[in-house]
Amino acid sequence: MHLRDLRLHFLAAMGLSCHGKEPAHAEGRAEIVVAPVDAGPLAPPPADPPRCGPDQSPLELRADAPCPPEARYPSEGKGLCAPLSQRPALRLVSKSETECVYHACIDLAPAPPPQGIDGPGPDCCVPMPDRPSSSPAGAQRQCPAGLSGRLAFKGAEHGKCCYRSREPERHYRGRPVRVGGEARLAAPASREDWAAAAGASARPGDAVTWLDAASMEHASIASFAQLSLALMAHAAPPDLLRDCHLAAIDEIEHARQSYGLASARAGRRLGPGPLDVPPLDASMSALVRDTIRDGCVGETLAAIEASEGAAQLDDDGDARAVLSQIARDELGHASLAWRIVAWAVSTGHADVAPALRAARAELDRSVAAREGTPAGVAEARVIREVVAPCLDALISARLAA
Repeated sequence: MHLRDLRLHFLAAMGLSCHGKEPAHAEGRAEIVVAPVDAGPLAPPPADPPRCGPDQSPLELRADAPCPPEARYPSEGKGLCAPLSQRPALRLVSKSETECVYHACIDLAPAPPPQGIDGPGPDCCVPMPDRPSSSPAGAQRQCPAGLSGRLAFKGAEHGKCCYRSREPERHYRGRPVRVGGEARLAAPASREDWAAAAGASARPGDAVTWLDAASMEHASIASFAQLSLALMAHAAPPDLLRDCHLAAIDEIEHARQSYGLASARAGRRLGPGPLDVPPLDASMSALVRDTIRDGCVGETLAAIEASEGAAQLDDDGDARAVLSQIARDELGHASLAWRIVAWAVSTGHADVAPALRAARAELDRSVAAREGTPAGVAEARVIREVVAPCLDALISARLAA
């Protein structure tokens, strides 16, 4: 399904239509290439490093002559932090017949420590800012606590601030139950009753991937159970309650199939251990917030990623069938989420409008965080071209009512 069709599908689920312009496509950052110039026999006196602001880091680069007036940070470095991975431009401040010296102040974009899962990249470091940042980390008063929405502070060493990569949660694994924004999962256990028939015979492959997916699908059952209770706390109509329970049944089957595929690859039967279910927050603001984050965003991404995953599994019929079914079900769950948010708007509850505004701001932050990683670029586009326009249309409809 194309993104435009997906957007129209969700608008129809809410009883809305969209007559606005198509979302603008970002053109991407242009690369400026400056031709080298002759260094000449004389060199200006060495310049002092720039005095950077509290949310900036001084950066120096030395290169062999000849010296263009501007240089890009090298792209071949491994383990670069996000501010450096964008290849910042540096200004020539000193040159000789053999060496060029460049300086720059790079924006560190301090942010709260990001939530998510450990990223695939190694730890990375940036030069320590000259002055305390606006979001310092612990006793290291000059290091931001987080960078670019996906790098969490690890420690300071040798005049540098070091970070570990944190990726946004991948949503194809289901809608998790959460505590403080973090997914809560049941630990895997050896048991006979959860693995579906796909786990009956051993098959080589990645058991860990499917076991992680199964744990997320299993946690989604609890998430829908809590959703149904929150809906009842606000006197939701019977069709939403029915579809919420049907979605939970879908998640049970997703978990069984995923545990089955994990078992087939591990060579032993696996299932979930006990799940420490958190207390229910049945407030209307939490209902709107969680439904947009985990339903409108999370399950939309789940449907797309499962569909793409199925298309890539030409040699694994069992896994392809499971992912195809998950894709269809998650699309239905995402539609249900939009119907729930539209119903919440119709109640006129005082907490709905602030929750919608907060959710809309969170979408922008989520896009910025995802665009910092290759895997997140496609997800950011879905949020920008599907989720955000649908939420904007819903907010506009509420204001017009």
